[in-house]
Amino acid sequence: VTIDLPRSTETGNRANGDLFEATFNTEGVGIVHASITGDWLRLNDRFCEIVGYDRAGLIGKSFADISHEEDLAQDFEVMEGLLSGQTRHVSFEKRYIRGDGAPVWVQLTVSLARSRSGTPEYFIAIIDDIMERKKAELLKDSLRDELSHRSKNLLTVIGSMLSLLAGEDAGEQALAERLRSRIKALGLANDLIVAQEWRGASLA
Repeated sequence: VTIDLPRSTETGNRANGDLFEATFNTEGVGIVHASITGDWLRLNDRFCEIVGYDRAGLIGKSFADISHEEDLAQDFEVMEGLLSGQTRHVSFEKRYIRGDGAPVWVQLTVSLARSRSGTPEYFIAIIDDIMERKKAELLKDSLRDELSHRSKNLLTVIGSMLSLLAGEDAGEQALAERLRSRIKALGLANDLIVAQEWRGASLA
């Protein structure tokens, strides 16, 4: 029979500290502790790599100093929701401005650490670099828009050809106009489908 004797408090605290350090310094994602005013308290190497700063370069800065200005309103809204207790954790996309001035998209998951009495102590943030995914999305959007543009140009050319072929004959002109209305409808249908990212559109 094997009996596990309880560890001493000192040994247990040391083991917990080692476990915390190993978890915090993981290379997979950025991890940050920030004060309730947004100043950095603790950060790992992966976060420094994502935002393109060394630790010394982040000393004295807050999250707002390296966040894209268009995303700050969302950041403050998240902070207010966590501090007020309306939310326990939030996951959202945002942009940091790297040390070289380039934006980087991240997936940010934030929660708030509180004392036993419930007093807010600091924010805990997990940061995942999603820049490659964003680049792929932007490329897809660009190709989609280009395809839509070319399709509409082709329909416009066909409509112009019909006008030239109709000549002066009233019957031909009436037929050409009917065909042009059908072509216009195709163009509108194309716009609806593109807006839904080619997943389909309502028949109505």
